[in-house]
Amino acid sequence: MANILVVEDEYNIRELLQNYLKNEGHHVVPAADGAQAIEQFRSSNVDLVLLDILLPRINGYDVCRAIREESDIPIMMLTALDSENDQLKGFDLRIDDYIPKPFSMPVLLRKIDAVLRRTMRDSLSNRIAYKALTLDLEGYKVCISGQIVDLTQREFELLKTLLQHQGRVLSRHTF
Repeated sequence: MANILVVEDEYNIRELLQNYLKNEGHHVVPAADGAQAIEQFRSSNVDLVLLDILLPRINGYDVCRAIREESDIPIMMLTALDSENDQLKGFDLRIDDYIPKPFSMPVLLRKIDAVLRRTMRDSLSNRIAYKALTLDLEGYKVCISGQIVDLTQREFELLKTLLQHQGRVLSRHTF
């Protein structure tokens, strides 16, 4: 299960994506415009961004630039713009895939799975997950359903120990 930021201004497409992704077991963080996308990216722990280009307030290229200043998270552009120049511009911004609309939902889901397999394999050793809870061991972040939870360092270490020893009885000497 991955946390996916879906940035799409068209309500029907955003809802369609959200429903399909949820049915595949992913958690979806929706955003209807570019400014909201940047805000959601910064406040949620997302694993992948599905990004439209033609967005209100801030276009998808500028959203991509803002995200790339902070992260190498996978970004897949899903857009009505299908010219070669638009695609090249996206790849110059270091996106992972460019999918023109209209698109096939089964193909999109397979592409998402492929990108997540590659990127999550690299980060698995730095994460512990249990149901909707994710522990980022490198960044000392805890997320529940994509929302960051503030913990003290001691609380983080306690939770980490409990998650690393799931299903086992621990004594107080373990801590």
